[in-house]
Amino acid sequence: MIGYRCPSDPTQLNGSGQTNYANCWGDAVRSLSREAGGPGTSGGESQRGLFCRWASRKFGSILDGTSNTIAMGEFVVTNEARGIQSYIYHLDDGTTQFSHPNKSRPIACKTGVHIDPNSPTQFAAGSLWPRARRWADGHAHESCMTTVIPPNGPSCRRSGDEHDAVYSAASYHQGGAHVLMADGAVRFITDSIDTGDLNRPGVSNTGGFTPVGSKSPYGIWGALGTIASKETLTLEN
Repeated sequence: MIGYRCPSDPTQLNGSGQTNYANCWGDAVRSLSREAGGPGTSGGESQRGLFCRWASRKFGSILDGTSNTIAMGEFVVTNEARGIQSYIYHLDDGTTQFSHPNKSRPIACKTGVHIDPNSPTQFAAGSLWPRARRWADGHAHESCMTTVIPPNGPSCRRSGDEHDAVYSAASYHQGGAHVLMADGAVRFITDSIDTGDLNRPGVSNTGGFTPVGSKSPYGIWGALGTIASKETLTLEN
């Protein structure tokens, strides 16, 4: 089955329901898909986007305004070429685990030895996880994107745990990717969009992380991914 595809993505994988359109889960880095209040969770405070697992959202939940909030965005189907756009890297070298406040810094995914220095659009040796192979699968790696690292940047997850991760938007369009705003408008986001301070840890009620209720630490891109963080930043700001 092949459906929900963008003409710019030539990848064809038989037997998989591929898609190029991902639900936006906001600016989460830690616990972005854990059940709120479930065993071993931190309470769901990371679920700041229009979509999330284990909970539902309504238009009335979008307190920052539908024209200021991303509903969906593009991503790229795994193409067997170790591309940073189409795979998720298992980033767990003992110093950059996303689950620890001193380690859950997105900059660790954006730059590092896991990116091939001779081919910056490919991951170097290491464990990878495919993306966009099953459109009806609610797991983050299959059907979601986050507004942390800019479009066409790498995606990384804590090895063995999809909940602590960054899942970047991606496309084969030059210079960026399209997003669908909650008001129905389609916008093109450049890969040079402001992402704030990628050295800042994600939002969590656990000590050492960015405090719950804070505006996104990840600039305009992060603000566009949250539904109720008292942010009204737009692409025109």
